[in-house]
Amino acid sequence: MNSEQIYELLKVYEEFVSVKQTSDLNEFADWLKYRQFDQPDTSSNSATNDTKSIEQNNLILYLMNRFNRYFKQYCKNLIQDLNINSIDEFWLLNYVFLNKLASKTDIYQNTITDLPVGTKMLKRLIEVSLITEQPDPKDRRIRRILITKKGIKERNTVIERMNDLSKFSLGSLDESQKEELLKTLKYLDVYHFNLFRNNMFDITVGVEESI
Repeated sequence: MNSEQIYELLKVYEEFVSVKQTSDLNEFADWLKYRQFDQPDTSSNSATNDTKSIEQNNLILYLMNRFNRYFKQYCKNLIQDLNINSIDEFWLLNYVFLNKLASKTDIYQNTITDLPVGTKMLKRLIEVSLITEQPDPKDRRIRRILITKKGIKERNTVIERMNDLSKFSLGSLDESQKEELLKTLKYLDVYHFNLFRNNMFDITVGVEESI
């Protein structure tokens, strides 16, 4: 079996895991054996085309979730000797670094962080002196967040380590594959952030009063 055939087999196996919700190899062998007879001709059957599309969508989501889990596992080692507890805390810290005097609402919305989790993470970052907060001079109900010198040093350390991690995480993708992946991810990010920002997920009610 050549590498191309192995790749095709792996794709079919991922489809099996997504559809059947099991990774049992014996079941996979049976499913593979009868698969061609189980699926009617999709060229003339719109219902089957819809089913195939749904299965493909589910497989994409399944693989995206797996990549996210891989990445979080890699990041545990990357930050284990630092003050931040998770890569999610880093993204908050990084946003504060890039956006001076950001409000808590801005931070939670732009890092896609729900209110209870974001509240706990900001409190902890304040406790370990990576960020500070101060009232907005025009509206004292709003708290503005600043990164400290210690926070800048911590952020820069993670960025340096992440440069190496990014090369490893993307495997052997060539430049054209990276460009295509980046294009797709940018589209999905804009699509979902517009939904998110337009209060499809109402996570910012009472944000400024929560800390």
